Amino acid sequence: MRRLVVSLVAVAGLGLVATACTATPYAAVVNGAVISQSSLNSQLDAIASNHSYLASLEQSGPVLGSGKGTFATSFVAQVLQEQIELVLVHQEVGARKVAITPSDVAAAKAQASQSFGSSFSSFPASYRAQLTNEFAEVAALEASIGHVSTATPALRAYYESHLAEFTSVCSSRILVPTQAKAKLVATIVQSGREPFAAAAKQFSTDSQTAGQGGQLGCAPIATYASSLGPTVATVVSGLRPGQVSAPFDTSGGWALYRVDSVSTPPFSSVVTEVRAALLSQTSTSFTTFLTKVAIHAHITVNPAYGRIEVSHGQLSLVPPAKPPAKAAPASGSAGA
Repeated sequence: MRRLVVSLVAVAGLGLVATACTATPYAAVVNGAVISQSSLNSQLDAIASNHSYLASLEQSGPVLGSGKGTFATSFVAQVLQEQIELVLVHQEVGARKVAITPSDVAAAKAQASQSFGSSFSSFPASYRAQLTNEFAEVAALEASIGHVSTATPALRAYYESHLAEFTSVCSSRILVPTQAKAKLVATIVQSGREPFAAAAKQFSTDSQTAGQGGQLGCAPIATYASSLGPTVATVVSGLRPGQVSAPFDTSGGWALYRVDSVSTPPFSSVVTEVRAALLSQTSTSFTTFLTKVAIHAHITVNPAYGRIEVSHGQLSLVPPAKPPAKAAPASGSAGA
């Protein structure tokens, strides 16, 4: 339920909302605000026409339906649920009188572009503006609920007190099967008989890095901890550039690590990342709040798109068991 509203990985549209008095066929009605079928179809068309983004979505599950110009009912239900959640965000922003400043919009545009990658530019300009507005409203509500400021002084203060999160450590490693072999390689490297890169090519059993002289790449220490384990992270964080560790045991074998370089980018080049990191601290309170709002909202879903269900305190849109007997003529129709 939270996939889009928290991360905004998929697309959604507040431009889909009309007033409850409209005669336009509805996909859903959220506290009196109508999400029209035609607008839902337009959004689905935007997804289908963005081939790189469509391909990335299809890695997580079916998107297109079996019929020409149709979508999987589960995907349509997912997109509609995400739209419902964003309407709730929009309504709450208005109720709290949260101001969206030009700097908020600029930051949201940068975040949207970063989140979608190269696929972002393939959306129409009007759709990119729509997505930017959605990112801005979600971020503004997160900040309001979490009682944090995203003004530049607050972002700079967070950056300066969390430099390790933005410092990139580049390293290389040598993996060997035994402690004795690791000690031998360490002696060869530390005596200067062979450079670290040459020793990695000759001795390392790590097929992914040996050919590149053991180069692992660059990442913050937190990424080392999550990807390679806390022991590796502790060893790497204790090394100076050019320094080689003593041999130590890892799940992949006995290892020697060398830190190649350490760099901390200036605040101006990581503002988007700093903002995202600061707002991530509010994710739990934001999710809890939005769940409560959704459960108590007045939501009506067109049965052709599924039904609202509350289970274990979570609201979700369950797709129909089968597609409607007569699909809407637009290209965004649901399909099996």
